[in-house]
Amino acid sequence: MSLMDLGRDLVSTAGSYYAGKEGIEGAQAAGQAGLAVGGQIGQTAAEASEFKPYTVTSNLATATTTPEGGLGVTLSPEEQARQNQYLESAQGLLGSLGVGTEQATTDLYNQIRAAQAPEELRRQQAMNE
Repeated sequence: MSLMDLGRDLVSTAGSYYAGKEGIEGAQAAGQAGLAVGGQIGQTAAEASEFKPYTVTSNLATATTTPEGGLGVTLSPEEQARQNQYLESAQGLLGSLGVGTEQATTDLYNQIRAAQAPEELRRQQAMNE
């Protein structure tokens, strides 16, 4: 082997080493860039999947979803007042149902007698004449 061949082999080996080293560094840089992009994608996905309550508002009520998947409804002040009024009416109606049957029967009988009284009075007066 001549000195020239040896020089060529040495230059070729050094070139191969340098090219291999450049390839390794390039692969490492590409891997680090891919890792950074993957981290950004993960961060974006985490932010996009974060729970954001959904709210619907009207003049009657406001409905809001809860983190547990439920639904919270808040009535407007006007609608709340209306609901309270209906509830009081219903309680008054149901309260009268609590009267004993004997009292309810007596009240009903008295109402029927009051409706019949004018006609009976006319008949009595007609018989007296």
